Amino acid sequence: MKKFPFFILLFSALVFFSNCDNEEESCDPPISLAQNIVGVWTVDGGPETAEFKADGTIIDSDDALLYLSVNDIELSEKSYTIISETEIEMMLESPDGFASATEDITVSKNDCDEIILVFSGGFSTTLTR
Repeated sequence: MKKFPFFILLFSALVFFSNCDNEEESCDPPISLAQNIVGVWTVDGGPETAEFKADGTIIDSDDALLYLSVNDIELSEKSYTIISETEIEMMLESPDGFASATEDITVSKNDCDEIILVFSGGFSTTLTR
């Protein structure tokens, strides 16, 4: 009878630890584009990445996502606005604010770990986590 509390304690510990898992947060589609796009993405299989920040800025130091220069002025400041669940507007601007451009991009796929962007001209870019 003295071993009975020990077995109850052991059984409780087994139940407690078997319910813990180390998996990351799950993503159950459908997830909103505005929520899903925030974070670091590998562009077209990498190794280059682009980071979409919640404040609308894009960190794309390797120009893997989008590159544009006008009259030898590089438009390196990048930001985005979610227009709808299937459309993003990307803005590119020179560091001095002198030149800028916008690009309307269609989102053809928005899954937890993959977003496919279709640019004007029909070429697409795949973002993966």
